[in-house]
Amino acid sequence: MERRRFVQFLGLGLAMPITAARSQGRRKVPRVGVLWHAASEEQEREYFTVLMQAFRDLGYVDGSTAEFLHRYPAEQIEKFRQFAQELVDSKVDVIVSVTIRGTMALKQLNNSIPVVFVLAADPVGLHLVESLARPGSTMTGLSLMSEDLSGKRVAILKEAIPTLTRLAFLMDPSDPNSIQSAGARSTAQARGIAFADVPVAGPDAIEPTFARLAAEGFGAALVGGSMFFNERARRASRAEQQNPHHVFHC
Repeated sequence: MERRRFVQFLGLGLAMPITAARSQGRRKVPRVGVLWHAASEEQEREYFTVLMQAFRDLGYVDGSTAEFLHRYPAEQIEKFRQFAQELVDSKVDVIVSVTIRGTMALKQLNNSIPVVFVLAADPVGLHLVESLARPGSTMTGLSLMSEDLSGKRVAILKEAIPTLTRLAFLMDPSDPNSIQSAGARSTAQARGIAFADVPVAGPDAIEPTFARLAAEGFGAALVGGSMFFNERARRASRAEQQNPHHVFHC
């Protein structure tokens, strides 16, 4: 993702308080809330560094020309809502939401503060925005276009594995980004591939799930959601043991 392009989404939310303050003859420092997904700045280091540098490039320097309130929920579902509420109660001028869980919580709790979500599988289908062209309300951000792309991923898998007859879609039931499979299912069925949604309850279930899929004759798997990203080393290792090169991350 081009960092400048992403941060430009924040411009409207930040510009409003500055413009209002100048009209009253004083300068207000904009306050930006950021709802992350990991447990600390260190765990978010690569993304944290890029985001904060992009803000600095646009003139928003933490502690000088802007104030940033960072919250780290450590992928704990209850903390997403807790920290979303904290940011709303803090009356920040704009909120950056890094994960779909945080975005869904903010959607429920807030109807006045602009929210920029980093990535959403299907923002229209999840009722975050009215349309991609005209988001409406207080939400905007970037779409993964997962529903459009998921069918293409199935088509690529079929090209790579002409003998593919059974395909599993591994999903994290607690992650809204992970449960969008309609596009993949319809493409699979059109190509004569049996398609199965396979919920994976947690990281410890990854290894036994892959073992079961191999035993049941699945030729490939699509995986999606933050859990599978966080556990990518474990997931890749197990998939390699069971079925080399036949796993596609959504």
